[in-house]
Amino acid sequence: MMTGDRVFIWRGPRLALALSAISITACNQTPAAQAAGETTAAAQALADTPVAFAARPDLGKDIAALPRLVGTTPAIAAINADLDTLDAAARESAAGCENPDGGYSRWISQPMTGPAFVTYAISEEYNCGGPYPSTSQTTVTYDLASGRRVDWSDVLKTMNVNNGDTEGMPAGSVPIVYSPALAAWYVRTIKAQIVGQDGGSEWMEQCAPVFDAEEFSSNGFRLSADAEAGGLMVSPDLPHVVQACGDAAIMDGAAMRASGVEGRLIEALATAHAAGNWSPKE
Repeated sequence: MMTGDRVFIWRGPRLALALSAISITACNQTPAAQAAGETTAAAQALADTPVAFAARPDLGKDIAALPRLVGTTPAIAAINADLDTLDAAARESAAGCENPDGGYSRWISQPMTGPAFVTYAISEEYNCGGPYPSTSQTTVTYDLASGRRVDWSDVLKTMNVNNGDTEGMPAGSVPIVYSPALAAWYVRTIKAQIVGQDGGSEWMEQCAPVFDAEEFSSNGFRLSADAEAGGLMVSPDLPHVVQACGDAAIMDGAAMRASGVEGRLIEALATAHAAGNWSPKE
C-alpha cells in the first residue's frame, strides 16, 4: 500500500527524437493537415515520455488512494480528475458501510505504468452486514495521448464489443463489456491455458459446465492493458458461487491483431513488458 508523497518514474523514449520525427513529417503536409498532424503527434510524443506518479495518503484505515500522474499536460489533468472521481466514490462507499470496525477496504496496484497507457487495478472488500463479505475487482486503462479511458468497444474492432450500462452505479464506474465473439475466444483460451497446470484436470471437471453453458455467450468481461502479462487481461464477470472458475485469460499480440487492435497498443504492451513497467513487483 502506498503512502506519503513518493514519486516513481518509468523512463521511456526520448522526447527529442519524437519531436524531431514530428517536424520531418510536417514538412510534406498542407497547412491544415500539418496543424492536425502536429497536434496528434505532439500528444503522442508526450505520451511516450517518462511517466511519473505521486502516491497519495490513504483515504482511511485500509483504504488506499489512487496514485496521481505527475505533470501539467491536459491529458494528465484529465486523468487525475477522473482518479479524483474514483477516490471520491471510495470515500462514499466507506461512509455508507455501517460497520463500526471499518467494513470497507481498498487496495491498489498498477498493471501498466507506460509507455502510452497506464492501468489501475482496484480491489475492494465490503463487510457491511450480511453473512459474508463481498469483493469487487475493477480495472481502468487510460490513454496518455488523449487523457481518456480506453473504450474497449473501439479497440477490439472485429469482436463487436458492447459496453454495459452503468446507470445507478457509483460515479466513475467502469462498464463491463459484452461480446459473444470475446466469450468464445475466452472459452478456447482459458481451457488451453489450464491444461497441463497443477490441478488443471480438477478445474476442468468442475468449471467446464460454466463455460459450456449456452448462456455464457452473453457473459460480461473486464478488460485491461497488463504489462506483466504482456497483453490484454480478460476477466469474466461471474456470479459469486462460481467465481473460482473465473481465471483471467491473456490476449497476446497475435490474438490482439486478429481482434483488430491497433499496433500502438500492442507495441506499448510489448515495450512495457520488456521494461518491467508495473507495480508492485512480486
